[in-house]
Amino acid sequence: MAIAFSLLLSASLFLPQGGTLPTGFQRVRTPDGSRFLLHKTEGRPVAVWIYVHRMGMAHDPYQLEGLSAACLKASLSAQPLREKLASLGATGLRLETRARTSSLQAVLPSDRILAFAALMRERRTRPQLQGLDQAFLNAHRERVRTFQNRRDLRPIREMALATILRDPVRAVLFPPSSKAGSISPPAALLFFQRHNLPDQGLTLIEGNFDPALVARGLSHIFNTPSRLQPPLVPPEEPLPSASRILRSHRPGYALAALAWRIPPGWSQDELGVLAHALQGAEVPGGEGLSFRAFPSFPSMGRPSLFALEARALGPGMSSEELLRHLRKRVDALLEGKTGRQLLTRANKLQRARARGDFDPPETRLSRLGRSILLGTYGGGSPDPTSLLAKARKLLQGRGECANLVDPIPSGAKEEKK
Repeated sequence: MAIAFSLLLSASLFLPQGGTLPTGFQRVRTPDGSRFLLHKTEGRPVAVWIYVHRMGMAHDPYQLEGLSAACLKASLSAQPLREKLASLGATGLRLETRARTSSLQAVLPSDRILAFAALMRERRTRPQLQGLDQAFLNAHRERVRTFQNRRDLRPIREMALATILRDPVRAVLFPPSSKAGSISPPAALLFFQRHNLPDQGLTLIEGNFDPALVARGLSHIFNTPSRLQPPLVPPEEPLPSASRILRSHRPGYALAALAWRIPPGWSQDELGVLAHALQGAEVPGGEGLSFRAFPSFPSMGRPSLFALEARALGPGMSSEELLRHLRKRVDALLEGKTGRQLLTRANKLQRARARGDFDPPETRLSRLGRSILLGTYGGGSPDPTSLLAKARKLLQGRGECANLVDPIPSGAKEEKK
């Protein structure tokens, strides 16, 4: 009876923003509250296992930036666990930590899915964080510091800092603190356990297997009811009510960027289609510059920015000219007939990406899992007409942020912000 109930669960347990799952996916919720999505495919008897949960850089304590990544790595470092994983034929084991989530992915024989599931339950209920050392934390912090100091992301990061003021994700916009704290193994264990409760994650399994058999097995393995916790809810981050312009002078050529805080109700697919459409807009006077769109920065979740950027490829162009180019590109999209054509073409590209035409299954499933967990999955293919109406509200609404960067005048020094 538990299995029958699990397979008939409301979509709201998996899709906070509504919508429907991709064709062929089956929902399972086990007695302990764990959530699974199963997808049967044809072909070789192998399966891809993706586990995504709410433990990311935004959750790291001050002076322990990198603790999420360190805990994730340490949770698989115990020698007995590694030997068991090897005996199951699990390959392609990959760990990834992002702003709001961490993920574990593996490829394994289909007949070892339930044995692998038992190991994953053991990892969560009786974690052994071996190898949780300061050296790994310091190395991870240095990698993050290098990424955060990338000059090409600096204008977008500045706009995010100007418009995201309360949410913990703001912390990932800064390089790690200069001095790292000492890791306390008991505190790290509590941190890991808090972010690995059953209702804080989602597991996707895709491959050539019997979904009914796997569903029954999962309910037997994850069968101990646990104390569920409400999702980690950050402080409310109101949308900006007024436009803002940032200005500076730096070495190099001119640059202009526009950004809007993404309001509730936007899905990952809609933002991807909108970015592709703006990329494809034909605007006169686009010679001598490069353009790119950021569907969601700093992460696919809320609060985030939808941002556009134009960079001069040589001297002789000002940031104001680049800003006018960005506005022309937006105007071209928002024009009724042209906008629908652009969105229709972009929609085809986004659908191909969602199907995995450009990515391996692990990448596609990880992206799907993150969007469902963070509430940004919208069911796939958005309607161009309704998306155009939403785009008008977003791109013509209040709270726009612009960042204008011009070359340093002769004899002047770079401005510090």
